Amino acid sequence: MRLWLASLILATFATGAAAAPALPEPEWVRKPTPAELKAVLPAEALAQRQGGLIELGCKATPNGELSECEARAVGGADARLAPVAVSLAPHIRKAPQKLAKGYAEASGVMLRFTFAADGQPDVAFAKVVENDWIKRPTANDIAVVWPKEAWAEGLGGYAVVACKVTTFGRMTNCQADSEEPAGKGFGQAAILLTPQMLMKPRLVDGVPVEGEVRIPIRFKWAGGATGGSGGRSMAQAVMVWTRAPTVDEVAAAYPAKAKAAGVGGAATLECTLNRKGELHSCSTIKDTPGYDFAAAARSLSRLFQAPTVDTEGKSVNGVVVHLPFSFTPAMLSAEKPVVGKPEWMGLPSAEATKAAFGDLGGKAGVTRVTLECTVQQRGFLDGCVTLREEPAGVGVGQRALGVASEFRMSTWTSEGLPTVGGKIRIPLRYEPGPAVTPAAPAK
Repeated sequence: MRLWLASLILATFATGAAAAPALPEPEWVRKPTPAELKAVLPAEALAQRQGGLIELGCKATPNGELSECEARAVGGADARLAPVAVSLAPHIRKAPQKLAKGYAEASGVMLRFTFAADGQPDVAFAKVVENDWIKRPTANDIAVVWPKEAWAEGLGGYAVVACKVTTFGRMTNCQADSEEPAGKGFGQAAILLTPQMLMKPRLVDGVPVEGEVRIPIRFKWAGGATGGSGGRSMAQAVMVWTRAPTVDEVAAAYPAKAKAAGVGGAATLECTLNRKGELHSCSTIKDTPGYDFAAAARSLSRLFQAPTVDTEGKSVNGVVVHLPFSFTPAMLSAEKPVVGKPEWMGLPSAEATKAAFGDLGGKAGVTRVTLECTVQQRGFLDGCVTLREEPAGVGVGQRALGVASEFRMSTWTSEGLPTVGGKIRIPLRYEPGPAVTPAAPAK
């Protein structure tokens, strides 16, 4: 059971369907004392005074006590604090009157660990404002992504997608949790709908952080419906484009009016691919008004080119893409280019991994390497360097560089940001026997 607070907040798009009741703002009647906190903090954490945010997801009894908690570090916090937060759960109590009907068994709390100048630890409840909708898909939007065969059969369905919500309010890393009826394509259709969604970012003490949501989508068939496109063939924007705008090209396209005002914005285009994989007939389906972000997006759309055939060998001619674009004032700074969070499109094969690491045997034990690379067109990596390798002196970093050419990344992200020309960090972990397991690439 997922217990994160964000995952409990659902929104329903179907006509006539009731939205889930909103969780009330938590009110906590007991928190751990400094002595209770100090008793469970690891000696290293006390010595290094590394604090941060830890999110607890728990079950709550009718009297407000927490149990069966899970924890995760948020925003780069010290991961050693997660089990500490779980240990502190018996010392936390929620006001029973704040347990909303329908949510009596689920409760979440964000804890901020801090250290005073004298080293005294403390923990406080961070104020959390959950994601909320800015733009939901319309019935016509749902009709556009309706699975083609299901549309022809007059068949409706239902799907639930789980997504992360970026600090820009975009959906990313979306996965279909379930679909009904199974095998009819409604899960994939729901994912294709996510570029049109926009939310307010989750706020922790007023600072935007990444959130998580689960979104149910009902494809409700109305007899004789003609809205939308009748289930056109569609492709996801997250792919290995043959060519995609670079980090510098996106920054250069930033609207002058928005640049002068120092504001950010977003736009989503609906475009059609021709037989050469080029985009044409682009129309605006979402735009932050007043600053020409849609015009900037259209100028960038001319820089995209997709493979001419899909994964099944079929021509992409006539395939529709919903293409998101995000613009943030941070793009205007030359200090650190804004790079999207790419997704893995290709990993080293078992044969390549064995060739690179197989002769290590067990002499190095568990090894860790962090590479920094520049993303190229078609998702390949170049200019890779080793930032970290453990243990040192075994040559693990050089071996990791040897398989870097096997990685491929998405060249445009679901949050509407470029990766080409940007630097990313790839944490790798190797254990004798299994293949190299890369963590999610970091910007």
